Amino acid sequence: VGETAILFCSVKNLGKRTVSWRKLPNPNPLTVAQSTWVKDSRIHVEHVPNSQQWNLIIQNTDLDDEGTYECQVNMKGKKLKHQVELKLKGIQIVGANDIKKGSAIYIVCNVTVIEDETESVFWLKDKQRLDVIDSHRIIIKNSVTYNSKTNDIITSRLSIKNTDLNDSGNYVC
Repeated sequence: VGETAILFCSVKNLGKRTVSWRKLPNPNPLTVAQSTWVKDSRIHVEHVPNSQQWNLIIQNTDLDDEGTYECQVNMKGKKLKHQVELKLKGIQIVGANDIKKGSAIYIVCNVTVIEDETESVFWLKDKQRLDVIDSHRIIIKNSVTYNSKTNDIITSRLSIKNTDLNDSGNYVC
C-alpha cells in the first residue's frame, strides 16, 4: 500500500495490434496501447519502443487497487489474454515504539521473485543504500525459497546490534 505496482505483460509479434489492460470484472479498458482511458493519474502503461514489454504501472497503490488485471491483445475472432493478480499489504511494525540505546533491531522482508533477473535484495536507510561492508554491528542475510509451482521468495534479514541515535530512520528493502 502506498508503493508503485508494476504488472508485467510481454507480447511477442504484436505487429499492428494493440495491447490493452483492464481490471476484472470490468469490461472497460484502463489503457489501450500507451493511452490511459481512465481518469486516474496514478495509472499508465510503460513501454520501451521496440520491446515486448507493456507493463501497467499503478502509483501510490491503495487497497481498492487489489484484484485481477488482464493484459490482452485483440485478434480476428479471438483475444490473447494474460491475467495478473495484484495483492497489497500494509506494513505493520510490531513491538516497542522506542528502542533503547544499545539494544538490537531485527527486521525481516519477504520479496516474491517475479522475473528471473531478480538477483538480490538490498536495504535503504533514509533513501540511501545501506552498505554493511566490514560491519560486525549491521548484518544482512538473504536466503531464497525455491518453489516450482509458485514464485520463488527471497527473505532478507536486517540485524543491527548495539543501536545508537544514528540508526534511527526509515528502512526499506
